[in-house]
Amino acid sequence: MWRTYIRHRERINSSGGTLRKAIRIAGQFFEDYHRKTSRVEQFTSLIIALEALFSPTRDGEATFRICQSCALLAVEYDHSDKRQEVYKFLKKMFKRRGKLFHGQ
Repeated sequence: MWRTYIRHRERINSSGGTLRKAIRIAGQFFEDYHRKTSRVEQFTSLIIALEALFSPTRDGEATFRICQSCALLAVEYDHSDKRQEVYKFLKKMFKRRGKLFHGQ
């Protein structure tokens, strides 16, 4: 099986729609998170996994959509004020992440 995979790796990895690719990339970076020892590297891997999973089309609203989706998934429906807190926290973390990755 391994030899077959190696021989056809390009076709396997490039096939599938946008969602399939996004799930594969997110999974790879999530698994990579567990191999990292530095908090910065772990954070980077998790952020890339979230970006791949929640915004596979790479449009300009990526941060908004990721924060909104994560807040909706993380907080129960009847706790809208807590959901807003989670959204604001995530948005602040993405802003910090942007500064970190862009050398500020």
